[in-house]
Amino acid sequence: MLMRQYIISLLGIICSLLPLGSKAQTLSTPMGVPEYPVEHITLTSIEQYPAIIVRAQDYEMLRRNFEQLPDDSNAKRNKIVRAWFSDNENDREAATREFIRYWKNYTKRWSRENIEREKPDGVSMRGIWRCIHLYDLVESYGYLTEKDRLEFRDALVRTVEYALGSNPDNLKLPGQKLYGWRVSNIWADVALSAGTVALAFPELPQAEKWLNFSVKEILWILENGTWDGAWHECPRYHLYQMKTTSNFFIALFNRTGINLFTHPAMKSLAKWCIDFSTPRDLVAGAAANVSKGVVMSLGLGDSTWGENMSVINICAYYLKDSDPQLSKELMWLWKRTGFKFSEELVTDLLINPSLPATDVHLKSTIAAQKGHILMRDKHDTKDEIWFLLKCGKASLCGHENGDANSFSLMAFGTPLALDAGSGDYGDPNHKKWNKRSIAHNLVIFRKTGETDPEKYNSSAWEDGKIINWQSNDQIDYSVTDASIPNKVEKYIRHVVFIKPQYFVIMDEIESNRESSFLIHSSAERIEWDKHSFSLYTPWKTWLDVHAVLPERELQPNEREGQIGAWTSKIADTRSWYKFKTQKYIEIKGEASENYITVLHPRKKGIKPLKTSYDSSNKELQIEIDGRKDIIRFTKNGINIKKGSHTFEYANN
Repeated sequence: MLMRQYIISLLGIICSLLPLGSKAQTLSTPMGVPEYPVEHITLTSIEQYPAIIVRAQDYEMLRRNFEQLPDDSNAKRNKIVRAWFSDNENDREAATREFIRYWKNYTKRWSRENIEREKPDGVSMRGIWRCIHLYDLVESYGYLTEKDRLEFRDALVRTVEYALGSNPDNLKLPGQKLYGWRVSNIWADVALSAGTVALAFPELPQAEKWLNFSVKEILWILENGTWDGAWHECPRYHLYQMKTTSNFFIALFNRTGINLFTHPAMKSLAKWCIDFSTPRDLVAGAAANVSKGVVMSLGLGDSTWGENMSVINICAYYLKDSDPQLSKELMWLWKRTGFKFSEELVTDLLINPSLPATDVHLKSTIAAQKGHILMRDKHDTKDEIWFLLKCGKASLCGHENGDANSFSLMAFGTPLALDAGSGDYGDPNHKKWNKRSIAHNLVIFRKTGETDPEKYNSSAWEDGKIINWQSNDQIDYSVTDASIPNKVEKYIRHVVFIKPQYFVIMDEIESNRESSFLIHSSAERIEWDKHSFSLYTPWKTWLDVHAVLPERELQPNEREGQIGAWTSKIADTRSWYKFKTQKYIEIKGEASENYITVLHPRKKGIKPLKTSYDSSNKELQIEIDGRKDIIRFTKNGINIKKGSHTFEYANN
């Protein structure tokens, strides 16, 4: 009955809370998901603690989960969490004192100066839900005085009021000029904090207003910030948004019985993690002590390769009844990740390794709005080939790089050509290198005579677009347009994947600036020929690169650039890759000169291919394994002959 009441009408609440004339009222929902209108949600008192994140009635299950956590996990080392599973009253009393010290340490960040800004400071407010998670346990110990409780509660209330305004009937929402920021992870932290405080302290007179605001606002954020399953900021914040939203949805479910994990936007975020996962990476697997390799999230934008995906298990648990198939697929992914547990203290108690999983067989796919194109073949085998291309709508609020039309390539369980990923935000190299076009596998545009690679940042954070996408069991073909981000007449990238062997990249260029084709590789050595070079990795795999156009002989031109979230001395532990640098190759072109490049991943036992090009007919011939393939670029599209099979695609 409660669920039925919940699903009747939040639309009225949405209309009453959104400022008139804001962009929110005119923006269409990218996913086309249905509204979740909600009638006013009522709250009841809490009869027994814990009841917010973990529940007293689940104690035995949670004890089992606790026991299987790694000994060095944050949860197992934390005395507040350990006390819940201890029969020693001294432990619980000491844990209570520790909790008081813990939350008071956060008050240093909860000042009016930090939070009450034009943009309320969600970063400072992240401690709210972390503190409430521990409070949920500590209340069950019996040593928290009423004075202690009220002091804690009032500090949280003040903090939320700084961000939202003191009058819950006139909530302080970002205006039109801050629309993009309103779809950010930071504003989501603000909104979720209000709802979490409400769920923890239902006696507050503003509790129900805050809760209904939070539910409405987070659903709006999910529906407008999720683009074909991809979170608009970048993969790191995709997973962070899932984590913080999940924390709130767990509390909402425990306190009201409402399960918002079933919302289409939330499910699509989870499904994207599956569809766009990497192959089993043996290099990362070695660092994670997983011999079969680990599956990772994407190192796009402000993200490292292999962000923590422990939230996938949480989603699987709360979808096991309503969507058992998706739940099993999520468990398939979770079992293959390197990070199976998070850094959070209480939610890790909900990680359940025993949930059922099912085999997943992934194919090439697309998230068109965000511009993620994934070409793959031989999924989940030692011979998997994986190619990721990015060119789409830019984030509404940052965490982008100058990377329109960039690609990454993995093969045979090893990285061959990677996006540089993210640097530490405090590291000058993050903006100097990682975020710039120079750090990506694309065409950059240079001023005439420009030779300083640190100035190569031709791609702005503007929208690219996908012109064509075709996929079958023989061929993948994409056409993407990054002209606007690069401020040139034309920069259109054609990519053909002749499965399962090689890729052809044709870059159409119209510009009065000179350009360079860049490819970054984990190679330890490079062998050069007149029109090709081979990038040899330390893992007995390599990538042959055939520079078909321009037809000039190649001049050895290799440089070194960083990869991942490295500071000057140490690595960010979020990344499984322990190499600091990649070699990158720069193939220079004249103004309005096109590129045709063939990429052939190889390992022992795979013979090299041969290329020839007829410039008058714009016809590329490839000889491979006794077969002759012909790729002809036409004015309106492309003709492909793969052995005896013929394919034709028009670009409209």
